[in-house]
Amino acid sequence: MAPPGPPWRLHGECAVAFVRAGPDDPLPHGFERLPGPSVLIAARYTDSPVGPYVELALARPARRAARFGLCVTTMAVDSSESVAGARSNWGFPKELSQLRWRTEGHGSCLVSEDLGLEVKARPHGPEVPLAAPLWCLQQRADGPVQVPGRLRGRFRLAGLHADAKTSDRLQFVDGHHRGVVVTKLRLEIGAARRIGQS
Repeated sequence: MAPPGPPWRLHGECAVAFVRAGPDDPLPHGFERLPGPSVLIAARYTDSPVGPYVELALARPARRAARFGLCVTTMAVDSSESVAGARSNWGFPKELSQLRWRTEGHGSCLVSEDLGLEVKARPHGPEVPLAAPLWCLQQRADGPVQVPGRLRGRFRLAGLHADAKTSDRLQFVDGHHRGVVVTKLRLEIGAARRIGQS
């Protein structure tokens, strides 16, 4: 059975850390890396077109031709249906992984034993509503695409700690980072748009 097509509407919560880019996470051919921090995302979706799942993603600022956005270079989830849908619809490089999400007081924690990574988030300060567009650039099987999205939720500033000392792929995210946590998350991912391969 084919995975559900776009748009996908997801609900849940996430923690986002802004980290210094590492050297060993290359972009697809034809994509150019832009200045700025990478974005490490730990998310728990309680509702989606393929059911609940947990996700870990790393994205980098990038451009392709005249398009700008985030390029997701690492993406792990605990749902095979999510893997199939993300790869076919948008070219997200999802892989199946063993992920655990737990709540710790007012914070949250995501653990991936096979990736050797633990991410803890501790929010602070006031909670504010926010809505923002989201653009990703990905390499799908039929060529480069731009992926539109829209994110809504309740945002708080947060301190995030990534323990990646034993990770082969993500050791460069190890340490403390600034970021945000988002509760009452509503994320919509639209249909991908082909990018001219000039």
